[in-house]
Amino acid sequence: MRFIAVNDPSRALRPSSRPLAVAEKTVRLERYVLPKFKVTVETEKRFYLPAETLRGTVSAAYFFGKPLANGEVIVRLSTF
Repeated sequence: MRFIAVNDPSRALRPSSRPLAVAEKTVRLERYVLPKFKVTVETEKRFYLPAETLRGTVSAAYFFGKPLANGEVIVRLSTF
């Protein structure tokens, strides 16, 4: 069964074929908001000299506690 959107403010969905029984369901459409998360970086040292190798861990978790999985990390380092 296919559904078509009815052009009215309630966004009612109605079956597009002629069924034996008529069914109607009102749904609320809202803009999708990306979940918020926190990124932390922990390094072995607080400061590094040019040409030193930086070692550390990057972690990310949603604010409700679940860790982000399969994320990509791009690190850009610079000197001042």
